[in-house]
Amino acid sequence: MIVNVSFKEILDFVKREFKVSPVLKSVGAKCVEISYKPSPFLPEIGVTVKILGLRKDIVCLSYECGAAANMLITGVVAYMQECRSQGKNCFPDGVLVNPVDMRVDIYPMRIKKLEKLMEFVELEDIVFDEASVNVVLKLRD
Repeated sequence: MIVNVSFKEILDFVKREFKVSPVLKSVGAKCVEISYKPSPFLPEIGVTVKILGLRKDIVCLSYECGAAANMLITGVVAYMQECRSQGKNCFPDGVLVNPVDMRVDIYPMRIKKLEKLMEFVELEDIVFDEASVNVVLKLRD
C-alpha cells in the first residue's frame, strides 16, 4: 500500500501548528529541499534532506545546510535533549539527531504515535515526487 502525503498537506500542518511557512521542493526520488525565510531582512535558511537507507525498522537520513542553519539545528537539538533530561517530553522517542555528522535516524516502531500502526505494517520505501511524499508500506504476515 502507498500512503501519499502532499507537500501542501505537510505545509498546511506546519503552518497551523508552528506558525511558519517553509517551502518544500523535491530534488529527486530520495532527496528534498526545505527552505524558510524568517523575515524580509534575514537571508533564507535551507536544508537538503536525503534518505541514505531504509529498512522496516529504521530510516537513515542525512542533511546538508549552511553554517547558520547547522547552528540552529545544533541549538534546537541541545535544547530538546536538555528538556528530556529534565523529564519533559520535548524530543520524540525513536528519533535520534546527530548534528556533528548531520544525520537523523528514525525508528518508526519506537515513535508513540506510530506504534499501533507499525504492529500491522512494515516500511518498504519512501519516495519523493514533485508534489508529495509516498510512503510504501506492506501488511505484516
